[in-house]
Amino acid sequence: MSANPHSARRITIKAALMPMLWFAPVVAIISWIAAWVFRDQFEFMATFVGIGCAPIVVALCAYLYVLVNSVRD
Repeated sequence: MSANPHSARRITIKAALMPMLWFAPVVAIISWIAAWVFRDQFEFMATFVGIGCAPIVVALCAYLYVLVNSVRD
């Protein structure tokens, strides 16, 4: 049974953003725990805090981009 190429399933905005919205807090929590463990070494602590904040910023930017540039059918 061959699939019709015109019946491709469309991905929803929610489905596209959901992995990022799960990934961001998980990475942030792990990184901030690591920053707390290395709190005596400033370089490691600052690196882990930055790594923890980066996915949250990226997810927020992606969400705002989709919000502003959403495609209407």
